[in-house]
Parts: sequence; C-alpha cells; structure tokens
Amino acid sequence: MKSIFLKLFLCLTLVFFVFSFAACSNNDEKTKEPKESSSQSSAENKNTAEDDTKYGDANVYDKDGVPHAKTQSGQEVEISGDNFAELIEEYEKVKGSGSAKEKVLLDKIHLILEAPRN
Repeated sequence: MKSIFLKLFLCLTLVFFVFSFAACSNNDEKTKEPKESSSQSSAENKNTAEDDTKYGDANVYDKDGVPHAKTQSGQEVEISGDNFAELIEEYEKVKGSGSAKEKVLLDKIHLILEAPRN
C-alpha cells in the first residue's frame, strides 16, 4: 500500500514541476516588450543625455586656438586636458569642505566634462 502512495506522490510531483515550468515559460513570452531598433534607441539615448546635462548645450568657442566656454556664473574655462588636471588637483585640496571655492571648481569641472566636442 505504501508503494502505491509513494508512486502516486512521485507522479503528481513530477506533473506539478512540468506544469509549473510550462506556465513560467508562457508568461515570459506574453510579457516581453518588442525590441527597439538599435538606431532608434541610440538616438533617443543621445537626445536624453543632452537634455539631462547642465552644460550639454554650452557655447564653445576658440580663444587663441584653444576651446573655451563659460560657466553659468560667467567664468571662462579652458576646455583642455591640462586645465582639467589642474582643476582636479585644486579640488582635491578643498574636497568635502563645502566652501565656495569647492563649488566653483566643481562647476568648472562639470563644464569641461559636459561641453560639446567639435
């Protein structure tokens, strides 16, 4: 008698597992969203990245052959790797102080990172 119940229990357990996996696979197919073409998604990502930036539309101009731009406060910033390195070096000295100098340096760094490249 025990063997009959054991076989019945094993069969029901097996059937339960098969149906549970089958049910899961059907739900995945129904909930999948259609994939966008890569050109659409990259164009949308580029537009949202430019829209979300503080200086993504900054006016970059050449001054003595070096690109420059102005912060929102009107300070002129040279957009170059050397200037970026100098600003980072200065920022490390005042990092975490919450001072006005720290905010100005961060604003200049922000401009260099987000200004449009030609």
